[in-house]
Amino acid sequence: MLPPEIVIHILGFLPPDDPTSIPTILSCALVSRDFLDISLSSAVWSSHAASTWTRGSVLDNSTSPYTFYKLRARTDSKVRQLVVNLALKTHSRLEDIEAIRKVGLDALDALEGLKSVTEEVEPEYWMSMRYWASSAWEAILRDEAGATWKRIAEETINGSERESSFEDGVLAFTAFRSSDPEKVRTRFDRAMPDLEIRCHHTLQQPTAALVHIAKAVRGGMKALGLRPAEGDEYHNLNNHFLNEVWDDADLHADSSSRPRGTLPMSLVAIFCSLVRRLPPSFNVKVNPIGFPGVVLAALSPRDDSTDPIYFSVFDDKVLGREELRGMVERMGITMSEEYLRPASAQEMCHRVARNILHSVRTRNAEFTPTALYAAARGFYQFSPPPVTVYADWLVTLVQSPDFSHDVAFLESDELRRNLGSDEKREEVRLLCESIRSEDKEEPERRAKSPEIVWKIGHVFVHSVRKLCVAVTTSISYGSTHPHSSNLAGIQQMQVDSLPNGRHQPFYHVVCSDGSKLYVASENIQTMDVPPRRFADLAGVKSMGLYFRKLGVVDGRPGFIKSEALAAEFPDG
Repeated sequence: MLPPEIVIHILGFLPPDDPTSIPTILSCALVSRDFLDISLSSAVWSSHAASTWTRGSVLDNSTSPYTFYKLRARTDSKVRQLVVNLALKTHSRLEDIEAIRKVGLDALDALEGLKSVTEEVEPEYWMSMRYWASSAWEAILRDEAGATWKRIAEETINGSERESSFEDGVLAFTAFRSSDPEKVRTRFDRAMPDLEIRCHHTLQQPTAALVHIAKAVRGGMKALGLRPAEGDEYHNLNNHFLNEVWDDADLHADSSSRPRGTLPMSLVAIFCSLVRRLPPSFNVKVNPIGFPGVVLAALSPRDDSTDPIYFSVFDDKVLGREELRGMVERMGITMSEEYLRPASAQEMCHRVARNILHSVRTRNAEFTPTALYAAARGFYQFSPPPVTVYADWLVTLVQSPDFSHDVAFLESDELRRNLGSDEKREEVRLLCESIRSEDKEEPERRAKSPEIVWKIGHVFVHSVRKLCVAVTTSISYGSTHPHSSNLAGIQQMQVDSLPNGRHQPFYHVVCSDGSKLYVASENIQTMDVPPRRFADLAGVKSMGLYFRKLGVVDGRPGFIKSEALAAEFPDG
């Protein structure tokens, strides 16, 4: 037999990202007692245990690499089985969602893989598994966002705010837009090599050095496509969420088109995160300033050896005290030193929530429910007591299908204490019982109307919106449009101009752009749909709630109903 160190060296060539590496190591363990000891050694397992998972528990000295890998692999297997359960079930899903949420961050890597599971791996339920993995992944991120905000609120009370808390709090909002804050954080890290070069200087005068760094960082942000908003861009909901801001900048990085401008708050949040990452040799610290009308950044030496400079990231301009005084006086406000005080992370997060709410009220845009939920959670956590009104908001929002899996949040002692009255607490208790009871009910079978032509899973083109859509439910209405109270929607879809107007069957559909709507039968184009359009539809997350895979429906290419939809509409 070869010396053990030679065998260990050979096994060390097995790459952690190769799916055959672990089976190879385990096969070696079966050769003999000596090979078993070698195959379970820390030297063999360290790289695999350290690099297989990016979130959750990390390898430390308290656990051997092999034991750590085994425990995390078991957790992944448990999470996978729970996702399979969700795909197969027709009801009683809350218990499985909550079981995954209890795993917490340790579940994220497994869920990340299942979010993109392929037809080759799970031929029968790949779309359903993608949907439920995504739903559980988003739920865990919302839980973590709430925990982050709670920590920041406690830090403010205790006077123990971390240097990273402003960044942590602002990034937590991205969890409500299907984004992992930690992945957004890596974008700051990737920008640093170029910024360190830009910020390098030999200036001796501290103030001049601070001005140079501020300008250099802002110049680096411009090079990355991060520019100030103009006109309607101020009320674009995406501009309040840093993942969307970075995505838009990346989208235009290699094109001649202009990226969407973003808000002072978002620019200051990114600016502060980048400056904070500069090495200690640059001798600079940065704080957000909640100045009236605009958020600023204050840069100063780490030893506070000179006064800070106040920098408008939005205008790329250093502002002197007299200029700042003039700005507030033009607003009819008396200047106060309080306006130049470093703002706490709690104050800034509350301001983000307020800005989101303002955009929601100004523009009834797509993603309004998720944005409003993020704002309500932010207000609830960061507003001074009483927070009864925000607790009421959350009670209303959790009743929507998008957030009904958050029922445990309504049941928490913390929220119940903030509901204001025993009557309200009893009302919410009964609501939670109703949500859980409804989850346990088997779907009611619905009969197909003879007027219905298109079956669930059929795909066609909407004649008005020119989008490919998939039928999720079919409804026969004698004289009532399913959303007859939504006159704007009826007019937009030109329903009343159709020969049969509102007196025809309507189909609830998912569109290839992710939207959902009702389509009049006469707005259906029966042309053949190109194969690539099926892939577009399959990539829409919500499709997995209704369908489990691609297939043939009544002789036409389409989508096969999920178990829950098949139980509800067996003949549809």
